[in-house]
Amino acid sequence: MQPNKADISRAARCTERKRDRLHRMILPAICAGAAFTVLADWTDAKGLREELGELYAEVEAIAQVAEQEGRPLSKEDEQRIDKILGSGEPGDEDHVPGLVHKKQSQIDRQEKIESARNRITEGARGRATVPPQGGQDDDADEGGGGIIDRVRVPVNVVRPKLQAVKSHATAEENYRAAYAIGQFGLAMINQRAASIEWCQDHGLIKGGLTEGTPADGGYLVPSELANSIIYVRDMHGVFRKEARVVPMMSDTKDVAVQTSGLAYTFTAEGIAHTESKPVFSNVALVAKKPSCIAKFSDELGEDAIVEIGDMLARDLGEALAKAEDDCGFIGDGTATYGSMTGVSNALTGLKGLLTAGTPKSDFSDVTNAHFRNMIKQIPGRYRKGCRWYCNETVFDAAMGPILDAAGGNTIRELENGEKRIMFKGYPFVPVASMPEAEDLTTGDRPIVFGNLRAGALLGDRRRISIKKSEERYFETDETAIKGSSRFHAKVHAVGSASKTGAFTVMQVLAV
Repeated sequence: MQPNKADISRAARCTERKRDRLHRMILPAICAGAAFTVLADWTDAKGLREELGELYAEVEAIAQVAEQEGRPLSKEDEQRIDKILGSGEPGDEDHVPGLVHKKQSQIDRQEKIESARNRITEGARGRATVPPQGGQDDDADEGGGGIIDRVRVPVNVVRPKLQAVKSHATAEENYRAAYAIGQFGLAMINQRAASIEWCQDHGLIKGGLTEGTPADGGYLVPSELANSIIYVRDMHGVFRKEARVVPMMSDTKDVAVQTSGLAYTFTAEGIAHTESKPVFSNVALVAKKPSCIAKFSDELGEDAIVEIGDMLARDLGEALAKAEDDCGFIGDGTATYGSMTGVSNALTGLKGLLTAGTPKSDFSDVTNAHFRNMIKQIPGRYRKGCRWYCNETVFDAAMGPILDAAGGNTIRELENGEKRIMFKGYPFVPVASMPEAEDLTTGDRPIVFGNLRAGALLGDRRRISIKKSEERYFETDETAIKGSSRFHAKVHAVGSASKTGAFTVMQVLAV
């Protein structure tokens, strides 16, 4: 039996009533959400955002009605959704903007107008409208009113899967941070006028980009944006995770390290107690400035600002992490490593440098006895917290065969490969900066065993700045971005010629 026209008309009216009712229910929740929050005095922009919220609410209502009625979206529904949301992905050639994109453009334009109006008003009152150079606002990191809270990512900007900027609580905050870093980078890379204006409006820079820091002529990365670079550095860096990190408020700092505790004595009644004091040694830290260079094309699209910010944070963060690991593990005291001596070279001439058995570079003669000797040399007070530090290829070449020879492998382990994280009861920490197995030569020191937490310091100045050069890659139309920080990796509990400290190191004596 075919439904008559009256039944179809009633069903259509019922669907429309459901959609309107859901629209009214969804709209308040969307407009109250964080994605559409604005400053209280931005009346016009707020009205536009409410209209944007109505569009999103209508799309949600259409989808919910179809779901409740147990049917796919009708052709009319699809056409309306495409009209609101547009079709295709932003940045693709077949992308057709929808009503939400046009509304977002209106919002961006209105916010610029109101931001300019606010600056004029504030200027008339005689108050500064932006924080000092670099956006180092004391209140910015205390929550509420920070840079990230004020950032809004336009709808037409591509949102790729973030690889580096992941330090914030929500995905939206991470995208905002990446967008802000991208704007800061574009303002730096090619003096993009819109990005400079955006950074000025959001307090990331003061005046023009001709003003640098007195220290190095660079531009201080605002603290909230630097956190994203720091997050990547901390994720990739090993020495920073393992050593004791000491904040430095200036470029130099003396740190007292306890070498022995209080002594005790048994005293008879009526006899004065013998006093004792803990013994400390002084470790001097002098922050050095490593730098790294990343290349960016001069033809960077506006729709890729989020991706630019993520790449900038990733490249600078990983490079700064490598600088710390290189200095902390393989530094030889030369200018290449900022005059820092890493743990593998700090034991030269000391008892902790083990050469017994003349290990070959292919580890064909390395046995359990070599590693047992490395462990037994460490004093008991350092044992808790000891770890193996070496390149993963060295672990596979030196420790892997010993583990394999012990047997006990299951079929699953042989198929999938065992994830080795322990060796002889102590954790293994891979260090990419240390020598690889295939590149070893006579004199190399590929394996360290010891307690970095007790025997090493990392002085952290926590200062990240950026400089640029348009001349270095002139022929390829690329701009060099150089990031720098300040730190000092210091290994102190190294022992002496007759007594081992917190570390032992295996040295290759034969190729």
